[in-house]
Amino acid sequence: MLRMPVFSLLRRCCAMMLLGSLSLVLSVAHADPRTFPTGTKRGVLTASAYPDIVIDGKVQVTRPSTRIFNELGLLVLPATLPNATLKINYLANEYGEIERIWILTVQEANVDISKQLKQN
Repeated sequence: MLRMPVFSLLRRCCAMMLLGSLSLVLSVAHADPRTFPTGTKRGVLTASAYPDIVIDGKVQVTRPSTRIFNELGLLVLPATLPNATLKINYLANEYGEIERIWILTVQEANVDISKQLKQN
């Protein structure tokens, strides 16, 4: 029986992991468009020192439970937000506190927000 050299085996394992991760990325890229809860608004997020969130030039109040989602729907820590302006959808509660923020892809930002809201 022929034995594979260790490097050949490692190369095959790495190739399999790369193909697996690539298929995962492609499946996320072709996923259904995201929908957002009723009451969601569109805005532009400007980088600032957390816990301050600046949306459309106004400082907004956040909560300790405020969740920020990136373009893939993954949670983002506020300290890791890029130092840039981002098009977002956001949801505030009845007290005006920001509860959720979704960073939009270019395609999502070009779609009217009324077409992105969940239909009840």
